[in-house]
Amino acid sequence: MCNRESVQTVRFFRFMRLFQISLFSIVSIESDYIDAIVAWKEDCVKGLPKPEDIQKVRWKFDDDPVTEDALMIGECAYEFGWIDIDKLNINLKIISDKLGWKRERIETSINKLKEIKVIMIDDNNESDVFLLHE
Repeated sequence: MCNRESVQTVRFFRFMRLFQISLFSIVSIESDYIDAIVAWKEDCVKGLPKPEDIQKVRWKFDDDPVTEDALMIGECAYEFGWIDIDKLNINLKIISDKLGWKRERIETSINKLKEIKVIMIDDNNESDVFLLHE
C-alpha cells in the first residue's frame, strides 16, 4: 500500500469511528476510492456480524489538508460526547481551549467536517451517505 493510500485509509477509519463502528475492514482500494465494510457493536455481540448487518461503504480520496483539522475536531466532539448519531453540537470555547486554535481555523475545520461524506453501498448502488451536521 503506498503512502497516499495509507493516509486515506486512516482518514476513512477516523471518520467512520465518529459513528461508533465496532468493525472496519477494507474490501478494496482503487485509484481514487476505498471500499470497506462496517458494523456496530450490537451486530458483533456473537463475533462476526451476519451479512445483513454489515454496511458496505466508500471513501472517495480527500487530499484537502484541512481534512486533518476537520478529523481532529470530529475526534474532540466524539471524546466530549458532542455527536448524537450524526448531529454535531460543538462548544467552540472548549475546542479553542483544548486545541489552542483561533476561531477561524475552528470554523473552517467544522465546515470541512460537515462536507465529508462516506457513501453507503447497497446492492452495488450508492444508496445514502454518512455525514455530520449541526
